[in-house]
Amino acid sequence: MAKGRMINCSIAIDRRFNSCSLKAQWLYMRAIPFQDDHGRMTGDLFEWMAKVIPRNPPDMNFNEKQIRKLLNELQSNGLILWDENKVIKYLGFNKNQKIGHRPAESSYPDIGS
Repeated sequence: MAKGRMINCSIAIDRRFNSCSLKAQWLYMRAIPFQDDHGRMTGDLFEWMAKVIPRNPPDMNFNEKQIRKLLNELQSNGLILWDENKVIKYLGFNKNQKIGHRPAESSYPDIGS
């Protein structure tokens, strides 16, 4: 897994992204650094929350039910595919990520496109 990922400035005018609530947008961007070289990450909500929001912001106070709702929102807007307890796949990952090495084997299953 890379130490970081890129967010293309075109996200500012992406209709699908801007159709999401601000909380969903924040979570979407917050999770980007945790993707593997194939744009995949854990679909387990407990593990996902531990990585992406280890210090739950007091003004947001996320719980698994809220995260599930927001991930479903991102999926319904075509930004991710999510198989709960298995994998989250960011769609369009390869368009914005330049992998300067041979991509490492993913430890998560493919979920389609």
